[in-house]
Amino acid sequence: MFKYRFFQVIMALSLVLLIISTAIMCSFSVFRVAEKSYKPSNSGTISSVMNNGQTEELSEFDAWVEYSIVLDALDGDSEQEYRLGNVYLSTENVMRLEQLADIKSKASNGVFISIVLLVACFVVIRRRRLYECVVWGGAAGVIIGIISFIAMAVSGSGIMYGIRRMVFGESYAELFPGHDVLPDIIPAGTGTKVLWVYVGTIFVGLVVTIIVRVISYKKSRPHKFR
Repeated sequence: MFKYRFFQVIMALSLVLLIISTAIMCSFSVFRVAEKSYKPSNSGTISSVMNNGQTEELSEFDAWVEYSIVLDALDGDSEQEYRLGNVYLSTENVMRLEQLADIKSKASNGVFISIVLLVACFVVIRRRRLYECVVWGGAAGVIIGIISFIAMAVSGSGIMYGIRRMVFGESYAELFPGHDVLPDIIPAGTGTKVLWVYVGTIFVGLVVTIIVRVISYKKSRPHKFR
């Protein structure tokens, strides 16, 4: 019986990892926007630092192109990949983008690892149908998601504070500090989309947990014979 308990605990922890990793990974997906719906966050002049050190105003299309280049670099692993097009990012912004790329990569790895562990544990515990661990993991994942959201909401410094300002204030200067164009070319409404994707993923985890709990409860009740 100890063996089954062990795999139940691993399965519960894997589900926690899956919910949180998926919420973080999905939050990055909202950053890419179609050119036809692109609106920069800054209503004033949008300028880009050129190779010759001069500045030049960007059209909405040009800003979308530069923004897309920066986003593509989130999947890269070299600082030079950010230095494409006409936007030359400050050292602070390059470091912040590399931090975000690292978070995205770890979240993706977390999703993969958790799915592998869930499948492996399910193969073991299905013999005795000990599925209550799914409820433990789902509930814990939702609780941790809520706690992390609250921690972000009350943060006063660092990258969490920058995300807080992006989500609640639609201000990107705190998330991407420095004297370049990056905060100005992020599309309007990005912060709100990130919030809804994160909260939505956590909510789905809660709904699935409740459904599994109800099914488990129904199946555990004694059958009625007539």
